[in-house]
Amino acid sequence: MANLGGSFQGEPVVISVGTNRIHFFGIGQDGAMHHFGFNSDTQKYTELVNLGGSFQSVASAVATSNNTRLDVVALGTNGNLHHRALSEWEDLVVGWSAPISVKLGKNLPERVGIYVVGFDGRIYQTVATVGEGRVSWRNLTWTSMGGDITTAFYRG
Repeated sequence: MANLGGSFQGEPVVISVGTNRIHFFGIGQDGAMHHFGFNSDTQKYTELVNLGGSFQSVASAVATSNNTRLDVVALGTNGNLHHRALSEWEDLVVGWSAPISVKLGKNLPERVGIYVVGFDGRIYQTVATVGEGRVSWRNLTWTSMGGDITTAFYRG
């Protein structure tokens, strides 16, 4: 295995994209999100890239747009969920846990469900639509699913 350098706080997450590519996202010792990829056909790693931001939770990632787009969400040190698709991080909503994001169904336009525990211990969900040039997930409507959950991620 290639030595990419650096080290992660906690465990990185892995997402498969297609039959031969995987992507790793993790929080570096500097608190920023870092990324590298691996191609199983060529057995080569990409460079480790600092994606910036300041995070306290592991990331959650989904591949959309026929595996050409990666949407990543994680809990920032400011207590907000942050999202990144192509270029910059954007704040989504105040959260209290590491987020979970999942691709919902196979129909177009593609939809991604995002789930997080709020300060009140309830699970909150939203659905983001991907496609037609939409990059931003700002101004999504979040709905409580109820619950009484505690988590150790938020350090506000």
